[in-house]
Amino acid sequence: MPRFSVMTGFVSALGQDFRPPAISDVLLAVDVNYYVKANTALLAMVKACLRPGGWLLLASRMGRAGLPGFLELLTVDPHFEVEMEESFVSDVDGAQDKVWIFRRHDEG
Repeated sequence: MPRFSVMTGFVSALGQDFRPPAISDVLLAVDVNYYVKANTALLAMVKACLRPGGWLLLASRMGRAGLPGFLELLTVDPHFEVEMEESFVSDVDGAQDKVWIFRRHDEG
């Protein structure tokens, strides 16, 4: 059976003594971009918990305050590359949503 971990409170990833609860092949981050000030912590959590060669699946409603800044952090980081992005419209409220798949490259 696959193992998984739930990680919340990603601001803790900025702490000097932070130890990730698990190192994963795939991270699923859904609607985590509400606050601009949390972007650095979110990226720190992704880097701590995603093994090199793994995938980050990011899903968000367009217009979330922290989304543009977090995408910028990922796209300028040499260890991450967008492998796919897909837009869709919610059938519940007609809002624009998007999913990205980022691949973390091996660190040399």
